[in-house]
Amino acid sequence: MAGSFLEKPISTLRTSPIGLVPKEKGPDDTPVSQMMLDTFSDICEELGVPIASEKSVGPVTSLEFLGLVIDTVEMVVRIPQDKLLKLKSLLEPILLNKKITHKDLESVVGQEVSVWIVGSSLIRNAFVHARSRTGGVNLGLHRIGVKIWWQGYGGMGLKDLESTIKRLMKYEKRPKYAVLHIAGNDLGKTKLGF
Repeated sequence: MAGSFLEKPISTLRTSPIGLVPKEKGPDDTPVSQMMLDTFSDICEELGVPIASEKSVGPVTSLEFLGLVIDTVEMVVRIPQDKLLKLKSLLEPILLNKKITHKDLESVVGQEVSVWIVGSSLIRNAFVHARSRTGGVNLGLHRIGVKIWWQGYGGMGLKDLESTIKRLMKYEKRPKYAVLHIAGNDLGKTKLGF
């Protein structure tokens, strides 16, 4: 079992390198998770950050992000089969030529995509680990035009999200994607009103 637990802290959860994730058949609409989701939605609305509900998901073990499938059970990141076929069809004509035009290269690579990864010390530790890995802090995605900005703060909770995002927006333009690891430090501190 990943993490620092000898036993599962909560029977309906399993540990993973990303954090605690409900089992696929476990409860996904508990009062705490709903309250945290509502709080997060309120903060995004106040900041004017649009949320695409059709692209939003709760805790899952497999997620497609930036065209890649991240699977925390199998501990792999893979390219979906349909994207592999599309990429192959784009690359085959280029590989047959000895030279490539700038326009052809742009059609394969695309434009730079900004991604912010914001959250608690888990994000900070992931950043430190990523620096020493082969793909570096951009996780090897720089080859396809992805720029990742890691922002991890020890003890960060939901109450810190709004001020953190406002502060970050003073230094960088709004990202195309934001990955948030938030509210882990709030677990156990939230009163449920029972």
